[in-house]
Amino acid sequence: HVHRDLMSFFVVAGGEKLIENVGVDDYMDTTFSARRFDLYEPSAHSKNTIFLNGLSIGDKATVKTALVEGAGFEGFRMDATDAMGTMRDGPAATFCGRAILMVKNKGILVVDRVVVPHSALVESRLHTFCDVMFGKSDVQIRGKKQRMQIAVAATEPIMTKQGMGIPSHPGREPDTMIRFVSEKKVMSVTTAYFLTHNGKSDVALSERSGRTTVKITGD
Repeated sequence: HVHRDLMSFFVVAGGEKLIENVGVDDYMDTTFSARRFDLYEPSAHSKNTIFLNGLSIGDKATVKTALVEGAGFEGFRMDATDAMGTMRDGPAATFCGRAILMVKNKGILVVDRVVVPHSALVESRLHTFCDVMFGKSDVQIRGKKQRMQIAVAATEPIMTKQGMGIPSHPGREPDTMIRFVSEKKVMSVTTAYFLTHNGKSDVALSERSGRTTVKITGD
């Protein structure tokens, strides 16, 4: 019952799922076959994770996880470099990591950092079954009762694009994909997005002397 969902997460507010992976709700012969990861639901394409050149977590992958905490925040950091697999001449990533941090009395900060040996399109993907409104630098998610804003910033120009899931069962309502993807192939990029429940915030990144600083303002 393995899904390629490493680095993924859910966001639940007031008992309502605002961000979620797309799960299997109709088992077929192919679900248990050697080609199960060609199906949308078990594959990484339906998960809230990182993609390099259109591909994500490889087969039989693991990540290294460490707890992190500081003034006003706590969470964990995941090193998924090995999990991104290999390409024709070596590892797909020099580094691939994600930090998920609870910022006290504010919201959730997700920071994705990718460094590659050859230029690549880098994407952070989220999924929801709620209504979504796409802005220039943020996304608004509206559930039946709950609301959430996602503010995004990156060290390279990125696009915020809408996608639609491809459920294996044609009768199932497709999910909405939220795609934060680099405008062009890059050698490295840090993407930060801040999730605010029933509020509005802004996030900004700055780089100096090899260090990246995240600044959050607003509610």
